[in-house]
Amino acid sequence: MGRVKDGFDLAILGEGEETFLELIEKVYSDQSWKDIQGIAFLNQEGKIVKTPVRKRIANIDDIPLPDWDSWCIQEYIARQQSSGINLGRTLPILGSRGCPYACTFCSNDNMWTRRYIMRNPKLLVDEMEYFKNKYNVSNFAFMDSTFIINRKKTLAFSRELINRNLKISYQLPAGTRCESFNEELAFALDQSGLKNFAFAPESGSPEILKAIKKHIDLDQFYKVVRMVLKTNMTVGCFFVIGFPDDNKQTLKATLRSIRKLSLMGVHDITVSQFTPYPGSPEFNKLKEKGIIGEDLKELDNIVDFYSMSDNSYCEAIVSKKLYYWMLWAYINFYIISFLYRPWRLIKNFLTYFTQGKENTRYMRLVNEFLVNRRKWKTKQ
Repeated sequence: MGRVKDGFDLAILGEGEETFLELIEKVYSDQSWKDIQGIAFLNQEGKIVKTPVRKRIANIDDIPLPDWDSWCIQEYIARQQSSGINLGRTLPILGSRGCPYACTFCSNDNMWTRRYIMRNPKLLVDEMEYFKNKYNVSNFAFMDSTFIINRKKTLAFSRELINRNLKISYQLPAGTRCESFNEELAFALDQSGLKNFAFAPESGSPEILKAIKKHIDLDQFYKVVRMVLKTNMTVGCFFVIGFPDDNKQTLKATLRSIRKLSLMGVHDITVSQFTPYPGSPEFNKLKEKGIIGEDLKELDNIVDFYSMSDNSYCEAIVSKKLYYWMLWAYINFYIISFLYRPWRLIKNFLTYFTQGKENTRYMRLVNEFLVNRRKWKTKQ
């Protein structure tokens, strides 16, 4: 296939199962692979060639279960290397693919398209039961872009878990939408074992929500949050600051929203600085304006959302000030939370020290820095 210096020979675009299988079969049988749909590669002239997009897999229930035996999954479980908080021995799982929304900061459209497909609820619980017994796990972390879209199917999934009484928990660390929630669904999710999840309003400014095409009604969002807080689930919210259209006034609106959520009783908050994902509309706009060049080395730290040294893509707020806005948002949220509900902090520490479980993301941070990192450094 030829070796590209300091890079890859070939990239698979979008869903990979069918494309990768076809690629392997053709490579091992010495057949030409350059006509495979859904790949990108460098030709002999050094130019990137993209083949036609492969159609989405319509029946994702036909995809075999993950082959965790061929991966060092036991090491990941033992080291608590999963998204979300530590609720015991955890395995990642995927319950759906795609997202029907078109947020401009997200690259989902290029990966999955906007077609949302949720797996059969019964088969999904079958997988959870199978891996619970095989690997002795007690918790699952759903890695979906946004799991709760189809209320009917999500209710069916919750009821299937309730009826089987598997005595397992699960969480949605990547966040989810609020539109499908009603009281019936909220309490069904709680009863079925959902312990921790987050909504993703992204901003408290209607102006920014419109600019990033995050179609969310803030009043309805607050109503859903109040509803969910009646359950036993731990609820967080994700915010992003430093969007290209952000300014001092829109950041103040986001800060007011964060304070309001803390007063309402939301357990956790995550505030990160905007990073333009390659393939997202925001990235393409910044590239067209020349703010991002052809050399993407400035995005080497693309997953570091909390650094003072990151570039600001917001004309009105420089990077250093954006960093302090982020810190101020965290300070506001947690001071209000601890002052109004000090018993939560005490309870979370007691749960951690007596059961080894984390109820919130800030307890995850405590565990990572004070225990996990020191423990595994000692073993190396």
